[in-house]
Amino acid sequence: MSMSKNRMTYLDYNATTPLCDAAREAMLPYLDRYFGNPSSVHAAGRAARAAIDNARDKLAALLHVRPHEIIFTSGGTEACNLAVLGLVGRLSDRSSGGNHLISNKAEHHAVLNAIEYLEKRENFEVTWLNISEKGIIDLDQLAKAIRPETRLVSIMTGNNETGVIQPLREISHLCRERGVLLHSDMVQSFGKIDIDLSLVDAASFAAHKFYGPKGAGFLFLRSGLSLQPIMFGGAHENERRPGTENVAAIAGMAAAAEWALPDREAEQAREAHLRDALRSIWKVSVRRAAQLVWSARLLPLMFCSLWVCQSNARALPSDSR
Repeated sequence: MSMSKNRMTYLDYNATTPLCDAAREAMLPYLDRYFGNPSSVHAAGRAARAAIDNARDKLAALLHVRPHEIIFTSGGTEACNLAVLGLVGRLSDRSSGGNHLISNKAEHHAVLNAIEYLEKRENFEVTWLNISEKGIIDLDQLAKAIRPETRLVSIMTGNNETGVIQPLREISHLCRERGVLLHSDMVQSFGKIDIDLSLVDAASFAAHKFYGPKGAGFLFLRSGLSLQPIMFGGAHENERRPGTENVAAIAGMAAAAEWALPDREAEQAREAHLRDALRSIWKVSVRRAAQLVWSARLLPLMFCSLWVCQSNARALPSDSR
């Protein structure tokens, strides 16, 4: 990120995106006039509930899923935790004896730390899949790792740091063939690449990655699956996620999704062109730049690192120098 007196060039879109006008406009009525609690039965509450139902319908239509398969959360981290902890804790699994999970160390901490918690605190056995030099999981190892005790496989679709896209169709085939649930962190993928939710049993999303507000996300959970709530205190979201819904943020999230998806292909091409141009400039301008081994399966983002020669040098944000 570079800053001048009057203008900032912002390049950290994987961390968060600015709020688009469509999301802002959709949010404003629920920050002002329509402030009711969506659980209330009076007119103010019904207006808020209608906004949530409308947002759920819009997201379901965009993703080609059923509205009840959308569970609103506070963001991607909660959605990932709800998927991992909720699916392995389902009531139907308590007597099955299955205590085996499969993932990899390149996952976002929202998944990584949840699985590590189960491994260290709940005595789950975890197979951590190997990653190739191009960032792809070892499919042969995955096939061999799945066993009757395997409760869940969790593999992100697109990596938030490297941009590597995992072969989700092949992963899905292995899991379906062996009857194992598959969750995918799709937080970084929504709006950047085609996603097919028919390949997974659960998937996590965050609004602020696609020009929506922070503090809103959702979990896709395939029809017919149950999960154990990880919080308690109400019957919201069909008793799967308690707490008064963030109506304005949910309305903004749906509006952002509608705004971002129609032009996805053109925007993906534009961002990929910018990425490749920046990569070329970087290679010429920065000496000893270490770059990821490039794969054909990349999100439109740039990943690189620098070797710092001075032993006492500290890494500083570019706008602090």
